[in-house]
Amino acid sequence: MVSALIPDMSLDVAASAPWDAMVIGAGTSGCTAAAQLVRNGFRTLLVDGAVFPRPKVCGGCLAPAGVRGLRESGLGAALERTEPLKVDRLDVSVGGCSATLPIPAYHVIDRRHLDHNLVHEVVRSGGAYMGGTRAVIQEDDAVVLAVDGEERVVRPKVLVVADGLQGTALSRRDDFAWVVKRRGYVGMGATVDRIDLPCRPGRVTMYSSASGYLGAAPISSGGWILAAAVSPELIRRIGKADAIAGILESNGVDSSLLGRIKWRGVSQLTRHRRKAAGGRILVIGDAMHYLEPFTGEGMSWGIHCAQHLVPFARSVADGGSVGTRWRKSCIRRLSRRRLTCRLVGAATRHPAVLKTALRAGRNRHVGAWLARRLCWRDS
Repeated sequence: MVSALIPDMSLDVAASAPWDAMVIGAGTSGCTAAAQLVRNGFRTLLVDGAVFPRPKVCGGCLAPAGVRGLRESGLGAALERTEPLKVDRLDVSVGGCSATLPIPAYHVIDRRHLDHNLVHEVVRSGGAYMGGTRAVIQEDDAVVLAVDGEERVVRPKVLVVADGLQGTALSRRDDFAWVVKRRGYVGMGATVDRIDLPCRPGRVTMYSSASGYLGAAPISSGGWILAAAVSPELIRRIGKADAIAGILESNGVDSSLLGRIKWRGVSQLTRHRRKAAGGRILVIGDAMHYLEPFTGEGMSWGIHCAQHLVPFARSVADGGSVGTRWRKSCIRRLSRRRLTCRLVGAATRHPAVLKTALRAGRNRHVGAWLARRLCWRDS
């Protein structure tokens, strides 16, 4: 279910208000950050370039730690209104070898609905919101807001950048430029009403190969979220559809069952910013650091870091500098989970290694051990 229309602030009103904080990007990380700032007395403006609800390339899987983070940030009602589907099994297949692993109650959600509901909850709690608004940070940390060809300059005390992999808020700031991993996979996604692949209801299904992987997760509407990560060299050579078809065929699945799907793509996935803080700017979530998402934790990582943003935001608002402390704080909190993600990502590039793990995982006790390592239960 989607909340009612979100009250939208006009450009002139936004430009004339004395904001303590502006959050650019109204996804899960940005809304969590905005909710935390509002709860701690910051007069907060949440801005997004899209008009909600909007489609979003995302695997849609929210780990238990992410679910808990939303609830602890006062956003639990938004999650429940989205009617998440709980799944507790992961079916993994590589080169004809498959295994089923137990996983702890992941929530599968449609980002079109979740993000809309999160924004609504932020506004209900006292935050302000502007949709369909482009925000670009200048060299002096001023922000140019643009709506329908009109522009205004705003100077909040704190700027939180949460606009993801393809955001443009920092496009004029070379000091925050991306460092992209060479040969990193390209991400693609789609939401469909039905699929004919051999995927079982109530489970997440992953197909892996040496050139990438494809995941399918059911949502409460009866549809499916599809998310893929594929070698960019392969896409350049044969195209998106054939690259994904090859993943299925290598697993003995007739790729014609996938049907004709309009894939939405993002750029190469694994990357990080040269820095995550500077001046009045704090960068969070995918906009700061991104790894290939096989373990389905991208949203949860951003939510977790956003929960601990306020002390750093307060320091910036008071005129202080957080230097590298913000990045180090996030790295410290997520280091074990990112190591797990890197190891799993490396295994997906070597089918023989992944096959060995899956064969071992067929044992009930080994499978449970693998699931505990693979899935993020605790924040």
